[in-house]
Amino acid sequence: MAPTIEAAAIQDEMANMMEKMMGLKLSQLKKRAKKSGISDEAMASAEAGAKDEEDCKCVLISLIFNAACVKSVPSPTRSRAANTVMFPSQMCSICPGCIRPPGHEGPCMDGQCNEMVPIPDSPKKEKAIDVGAAVARHNEIKEEVTRKVEAKAAEEEARRKAAEDEVKSKAAEAARRKAAEAAARQAAEKEALRKEQEAKRLAEEAETAAAEAKKQAAEKEAARAREVEAARQRAVEEEAARQKAAEEEAAAWAKMVEEEQAKQKQEEGAALVAQKAAAEQAALEEKQKEEELAEMAEMDARCVQTFLDCTTCTWRERTRTPIKGTILYTKHMRPCRPAGTSVDVKDSSFRSLGEFLKFLEGEGLIRLKPGESDPVVTDIFYESCRKYQYAKEKAPQGKVSLISPVTQLLGCAKRFQ
Repeated sequence: MAPTIEAAAIQDEMANMMEKMMGLKLSQLKKRAKKSGISDEAMASAEAGAKDEEDCKCVLISLIFNAACVKSVPSPTRSRAANTVMFPSQMCSICPGCIRPPGHEGPCMDGQCNEMVPIPDSPKKEKAIDVGAAVARHNEIKEEVTRKVEAKAAEEEARRKAAEDEVKSKAAEAARRKAAEAAARQAAEKEALRKEQEAKRLAEEAETAAAEAKKQAAEKEAARAREVEAARQRAVEEEAARQKAAEEEAAAWAKMVEEEQAKQKQEEGAALVAQKAAAEQAALEEKQKEEELAEMAEMDARCVQTFLDCTTCTWRERTRTPIKGTILYTKHMRPCRPAGTSVDVKDSSFRSLGEFLKFLEGEGLIRLKPGESDPVVTDIFYESCRKYQYAKEKAPQGKVSLISPVTQLLGCAKRFQ
């Protein structure tokens, strides 16, 4: 729940920042972009690719947000002490941990102002800002919004025309009815004139015909009134049905937008959880490897010390040479180990007895017979063994590699992007 709320807060904050920056003038926005590390060439490319000033502002704001997402890496010393980012600014990306700006001259420097040497597999230059991609992305979003607005406007226009056509048809029907009524009135007047001329002769017949005509006229008027009321009722029902369909369409669209936003927030939360788990796993692996290195260093010192003890021990007879390395190891060195401990070159950084004997030969303590797959010790220099002081820095290095937690975190972030 917390990552989802945090993601929503970040989106609201970015929307507020974008609204404020859109209110700035283009010159002010260019100054802010230059302070964020965007080059003049990139701003010129953005201005050339934009259609108007508003598009140019949108592209510059996108570049500012992209530049703000780049974080620097702390110095190697403080990274081992605390796995946190110390300098929330843009890094040069030549050496991990360099606090100098991109494209600087001279050597790189870490957070303690110490000169740094570029790592062989580090990137040599800062990744260029892809202005064309930002402009294309903005134009694509703008065209999609314009298309939706035009489609909605076309739909509203079609509805308006349909309503106008219906009103016109009703007006034409009313005009036809009025014309029919006028024609009927004219015919009635002619008939009345004719009847008046025959009134004297047909008085009773005329009264009967007039009464019948009035009755028929009343019925016709009632029928016309019913037809008008039915037409009005149908129009009201059709308008209500159209409004209901429009409301249902708007509700379906809003529901689809809400589901898409919820899905996006859920994916962002899952990415944050996976990134945190990867960081914890990297820290655990680093701790285990440090413990393994410490155990190997202790075993290195114990192997060398047991060899010195077996050559300088006063209560044992001196080892006669030449002697095979395996016999020297099993019958002379291992009996001289301290009580309750073990001596095993496989658990040391030497990894094998041959490498251990080569190390002793390199320190000037013994001499090996050349060209032998099974090492043979031809001489042991006892005087050198009595004066020898072992330093753990002399042991072979590079047998166990430690991957920086910062490097693992960067790798995880790239996978979720």
